[in-house]
Amino acid sequence: MLAAPSLVSDAFRRSVAESYQLQVLGTAPPAGPLVCVEVCEVDGMPLSPRLERGHGLALGVLLATEWAHGQCGWLVGERGPASWVFLADAAPEDGGLRFMRCLTGLRGPADLHVLTLADLDRDPKSHLGPPCCCRI
Repeated sequence: MLAAPSLVSDAFRRSVAESYQLQVLGTAPPAGPLVCVEVCEVDGMPLSPRLERGHGLALGVLLATEWAHGQCGWLVGERGPASWVFLADAAPEDGGLRFMRCLTGLRGPADLHVLTLADLDRDPKSHLGPPCCCRI
């Protein structure tokens, strides 16, 4: 899976955190696979300056658009700044209560922490050039 290494390497290369937490949830209900990847920078720098230099979330947004229920986002939680990707052809509810709790915690109320292609300053498919920026 490309989402996990993209978020992890971006966090590792672009932040000043001394430790990181990676959470991967996955299940394969009859409706289709669901995968949620979260990378948290424990005691890291504020997230927005890192976003201005990194590609991890731009790639996450691009990957998420390829899935029927895919989403990508960020948040600054109690543990520190985090980025996440949810990839699914099935609705999140099909993953059960654990998936719904995890995703609700990441998206926040009213999907506040969800990024879309419209949030990117330029097309993420051309991310091989200078880093793209996210408007947050």
